[in-house]
Amino acid sequence: MTDSERCPALTLPQWFALFAVLAVALTLRVYRIQTEAMWYDEISSYAHLDAPSLREFLTRERVNDAAMLPLYFTVEYFWANAFGGSVLTVRALSLICGMATLVMLYLLGRHVHGHTAGLVAVLCAAFSKLLIYQSQEIRVYALTMLLALVSCYAFLRALESGKRPWWALYLTANALILVTHLFAVLLVAAQGIYLLLTRYRQVRLWLVWGAVHVLFGAMPLLWMLSTDFDALQRHTEWIPIPNIHRLVWAYYFVYAGSKLDAMDLVRHLPWGIPVHHLLGLAMMAAVFWAILHTLKVNLLGPPDAARRFRFSSLVFLLLWLVVPPFSLFVISRLGRPCFIERYAVYSCFPLALLAGTAVASVRRPAVKWTALALLTAILAGNMVDLWRPMRPDWRAAQPVLQHLREANAQVFSPKSDFGPAVIYYADAGKMFLNEGPDYIEAALAHAAQGGNAAIAIVEVPGVYNSADVRAALDRGGTQYAEHHYGGRWDVFIWDLSISEGQPAGALDHLD
Repeated sequence: MTDSERCPALTLPQWFALFAVLAVALTLRVYRIQTEAMWYDEISSYAHLDAPSLREFLTRERVNDAAMLPLYFTVEYFWANAFGGSVLTVRALSLICGMATLVMLYLLGRHVHGHTAGLVAVLCAAFSKLLIYQSQEIRVYALTMLLALVSCYAFLRALESGKRPWWALYLTANALILVTHLFAVLLVAAQGIYLLLTRYRQVRLWLVWGAVHVLFGAMPLLWMLSTDFDALQRHTEWIPIPNIHRLVWAYYFVYAGSKLDAMDLVRHLPWGIPVHHLLGLAMMAAVFWAILHTLKVNLLGPPDAARRFRFSSLVFLLLWLVVPPFSLFVISRLGRPCFIERYAVYSCFPLALLAGTAVASVRRPAVKWTALALLTAILAGNMVDLWRPMRPDWRAAQPVLQHLREANAQVFSPKSDFGPAVIYYADAGKMFLNEGPDYIEAALAHAAQGGNAAIAIVEVPGVYNSADVRAALDRGGTQYAEHHYGGRWDVFIWDLSISEGQPAGALDHLD
């Protein structure tokens, strides 16, 4: 089957459907993007964009992010210098990469299994919480996702056609992605396994492929040899050893699109309907259906169906889906913990493509439209929990934080990753923030000694609860002003430095 037979020209309704899904995706990614505060990982690079040179910028960034590779940060630096260094402008870089990723996902899905498969894959990705979040993030992941899809699309086209432009595009994408994120090498490994399984007789091909990628791999290796490994140890010691449940939840929740990571919380459901479970079940069912259908048509079906749903395409998608996350899991269990779902974020795309394959394989129009409608309803219901801002809103808390800094107050909080955001938005030094497990007692002791004190937390149910802080303050008759900033993660600040004439427990509630 030729490419023109597999991918005929789009009709007007097909064009309309594609642009409608992309428009929804763009809306979900830009909605209230200007209200998003930065968090630790974003601040680690953004705070240094005023560096006088790229070299100085990369050196400063490396101090707080020892595992970084240089490509994204190089692009970020020149982007900020060319178009302005505002938070919104720098987020726009990831937004552009995120939207380009959806276009590439459609092209790949359409090439593999036709328009319907590509459209459904983009629909799943459009509503994915993880992809929406990363399309706003001042981090490497949006660029990594784009390069991953360019790589996979060009890889398949190069293998099928043998044309040099496709090989050139593929190798360029891989050279770039290997200096973007450390664990992009696992995607390349999946491609290498596929090459060995499907082209094992073409010894010269996979020997050349291997030699070229050894050279490409030398680039990040040489970069990492200059890394401060003591700093790398400190920066990654927070990563826990994963259990098998986390690996399962990575697919069932995160890559399916209902959570940002396996430990994420789902707190708002439409009419109490557990859409996060419905979405996980739907995506898992789609994978099994796509596998069964592809096996059926290749073993028992007519030749034209076998050519449309090629077994080799299924093998490629499954390797792409399985190899990177499973490799991270094994490395984490046997060596150093490194299993964080976003580190293999590109493995969410084969899941979406398999969902598209499942819908495309349905022959009866009524059943196909019903399946598509149900999937769309579940995906839309999944957005109920995506409250904005998605990140803790320290940006809105900035006036209070700066007031506390001007009052020479000490802010006490649990040790967490929001500390750098507190310091950044307060425009203060590190001595401004005191972190520790007994932060409430420490704040009360500091206030009792006559010092200005405040308590700051991001509420995490069952871990950091505003009710616990409030109860501890009320028990001691402590006077305080409470500031609350809503969003997907609620921020609370209790200012213990209020006038003595104000009654204990007085609330100054800000939203």
